[in-house]
Amino acid sequence: METTNKLLWKLWQAKIDIASMKISKEWTNDFSHYDYFTPEQVNKLVQKVCNEQKLFTKFDLKRNEWWVYGVLTIYDIESDETISFEWATAIPEIKATNVAQQIWWCMTYTERYLKMT
Repeated sequence: METTNKLLWKLWQAKIDIASMKISKEWTNDFSHYDYFTPEQVNKLVQKVCNEQKLFTKFDLKRNEWWVYGVLTIYDIESDETISFEWATAIPEIKATNVAQQIWWCMTYTERYLKMT
């Protein structure tokens, strides 16, 4: 996978655009008393700048012999360039849920953290 300065420039500009937005964290963790951005907020912010920069994001949850990890690939629609970011993660054991729900939680939050970076 090859990147040139054009794709990196678009990512740099997207980060500047998001940092300049006046946004508030929508949710509060009542147990630990901190505010955070919801996955929906992050997706909307990232999608907005991706539309402006003509970028497309694709998330995959993968597993190797050691762990589960997320891969966020960013495609430049204009040049077909890509860059990928990986993040080690884990499928949580959440009471009163099935495996599909636990995998969904893992995917949702791993994608959010990758997009936030």
